[in-house]
Amino acid sequence: MLKAADLGKVGSIVNANVIGVSEANFGEDEKFVLELSIKGKTESEHIALNKTNLATMLNSFGDETLEWVGKAIELRVENTLFKGQKTVCIRIYPKA
Repeated sequence: MLKAADLGKVGSIVNANVIGVSEANFGEDEKFVLELSIKGKTESEHIALNKTNLATMLNSFGDETLEWVGKAIELRVENTLFKGQKTVCIRIYPKA
């Protein structure tokens, strides 16, 4: 699973294309997982969508997850608060 540290420091932007969408269980939570093609990497990467990134995908590309395949996105490394603690995360943005 892709982590923020895999993409670089805060402020890093990485271009990716969605090549697959699946669902996976994480304990009691079921999440959508994107399979991504990232320029410069020979193997695909996977990212589990948190609520924020899921909302971005839904608002940008609709609720038919199969239609997300082929979409270009940016992965940005940003700071956020999680349970009151500052942490580094990956945010997804649609690529124009």
